Amino acid sequence: MARSSVVIFFDNDQRRFLVGKESSWVTNIDLDADQLKIIDNLFSRKVHGDLRYNDPGEMGYYKSQLHEFKRSRVMDKIKPLAQHHPPRITFGDIKYKKRGGHLYSYTTPQFLPAGSKPNFPAGGSKHMNGSLKDTAVREFLEETGIDLKKEPFDISKLIDTGLEASGYRIFVYVPTEAEFLEASANITSKNLDGYAELHDLEFVSTKTNIATHARKQFGKFTKKTRHSKQRWRRTLRERTD
Repeated sequence: MARSSVVIFFDNDQRRFLVGKESSWVTNIDLDADQLKIIDNLFSRKVHGDLRYNDPGEMGYYKSQLHEFKRSRVMDKIKPLAQHHPPRITFGDIKYKKRGGHLYSYTTPQFLPAGSKPNFPAGGSKHMNGSLKDTAVREFLEETGIDLKKEPFDISKLIDTGLEASGYRIFVYVPTEAEFLEASANITSKNLDGYAELHDLEFVSTKTNIATHARKQFGKFTKKTRHSKQRWRRTLRERTD
């Protein structure tokens, strides 16, 4: 059973959908021991008390650490590999662990590599009891800046297609013109945010190469392919008429 969700957010004409470019972990680069130590020192610290998922205080702290990181010598290793100059640096989810009898928070810096391909807003459940719909809404907000729980959006319009592919449950949202305009403003703001998980967000026509990418990733459903595609199209048609 899927523990991750993906949101395919169309424009109001259902001719384009929202995608963004995925970041990569800095630690996937061939770094030496000293460079790894720089990352560990900048992106972990002792904390006190119980902290909720992505605690605002911890988020603020690690955002400030990114400024220090951009001045570190690790950046010399990232610059030749990055799609943008200066490189866009962000970080993933904040985690917590015990170390030496104390609780520490930690995260890992990410960057946008050259040749990064577009992808749909998606992610995994962070709580065992969280529903896949909750996961879809949270990840969509984190990655696009669009809160489907707030006006003018209508959370009841988020369609659970019941289909799964590559370990993801597929959700679909078709906005009104007003919602599309609000979404466009949100993603414009998010693209200026150096801490975005998805970069270069945009609505892309299904006639472009992204359509091929979408079919490759979500075309081979885990159920019978023909039946699943027909069901998905029928669901969209019924919910948007």
